[in-house]
Amino acid sequence: MGKSFNRKIIIGVVIVLAALCLLQSLYYVNIYLEKKTNHERVVKLIDNDLLFSWDTMDDELIRIINWIDSDYFENGDLGRLYERASLIYMQKGETMSYYRFLGYALYYLEQSDDKDYTVNIYLDLANFFLNNYDMASAKKMIDTAIEIEDFDAIENLQVKSYAYRMLGVMAIQDEDYEKAELNTLLTILNKYPPDNPEIRATLYEILDRLYTKLFNSQNITYTGVIDSMVTDSKKEMINAAIYRQKIKERNQLIFVASILIGLFLLFCFVKVLNGRYDGLTQLLNRKIFNRHLNRYRRSNQKYGVIMMDIDDFKGVNDTYGHLEGDIVLQRLGQILLIEVKTDVQCYRYGGEEFVVIVGKNSLPLIEKLAERIRASMEQQSWEFDENIRITLSLGVATGKGEDEVLRLADDNLYASKQQGKNRVTVSHAAL
Repeated sequence: MGKSFNRKIIIGVVIVLAALCLLQSLYYVNIYLEKKTNHERVVKLIDNDLLFSWDTMDDELIRIINWIDSDYFENGDLGRLYERASLIYMQKGETMSYYRFLGYALYYLEQSDDKDYTVNIYLDLANFFLNNYDMASAKKMIDTAIEIEDFDAIENLQVKSYAYRMLGVMAIQDEDYEKAELNTLLTILNKYPPDNPEIRATLYEILDRLYTKLFNSQNITYTGVIDSMVTDSKKEMINAAIYRQKIKERNQLIFVASILIGLFLLFCFVKVLNGRYDGLTQLLNRKIFNRHLNRYRRSNQKYGVIMMDIDDFKGVNDTYGHLEGDIVLQRLGQILLIEVKTDVQCYRYGGEEFVVIVGKNSLPLIEKLAERIRASMEQQSWEFDENIRITLSLGVATGKGEDEVLRLADDNLYASKQQGKNRVTVSHAAL
């Protein structure tokens, strides 16, 4: 296979790789544009007040979830959509789903630039824990909010005011929260006092101790479940993101490996082809000719050989130079390539000698084929000398099995040379 073919292969590979890169770029551009469009849709959705109608609540929830699953979003937009879905769950009374989706929202919001919105959700969680008497969890939410954004740096005035109010509530609750709740309990119990003072005092003491123990235990357990739900939902999203990243890396690895394997196979293919073809004329080379000739001889089928030689080729090289001589060889190669088909194969035998093997189906036309090749070469014009005529001498022989078809064709070629060149000499072995 010639250099021109190798060049075409390389150009083809470059075009394919460029096309793949272009498709990849178009894919990412499409994702970017889709994210921009979806951002506008999310802003429009969030800006509208949530209408809690039992008739439309489920439909809107399904629409948001399907939207999340089917489109591309920035992290901030995903966080807002999950938070919107969590609010619907809260109105439906599905508390666990509310906090689970709130955890999903926090996962994406923490990866976005919308820090004010993220802090606001953590403040809501802190407020929830305060209302359920879990100071430790409330403090953890406040600390997390501060880690995300220092309260002095909050741009949204409403969120900043909310943040400072929660800090104030936390400070007050640290001082006398339990006493206030116990006094409230005693006030209620005093409405139904026992008559016996000792029994009443003992009962108050037992009720106070049991109430305090059960109250703290129940609320800490409940808030612990909620805290775990939020934390676990965030972990769920983290694990899902890790899994998606692994899938992405695996697909990228498969893609790169496929390209490398394809290039390796292409390299092997080109190398094999280069071992079969003559580099100058792009015809099959002598090694392949010998292989094909031996196959015909072993098959015992009828076949023919056309041997040809460019007349006075040495004079062309000596007079015009080897570059012009190569042009002559390439031109003959082009003429022969036109004749190639299933049972007609053309080869460069060596130097200015060429050979054609003709199978049994085309054997009746072998003489016409040889004459057509001779005439075509004779009719060629040459840029390096418009007046020169370059001709061929050809020898044709047919036979089968162990017949010396190649030797007979070569002898006929020699006879054509002796008889004045530019002619075809034919003989047939006894069949």
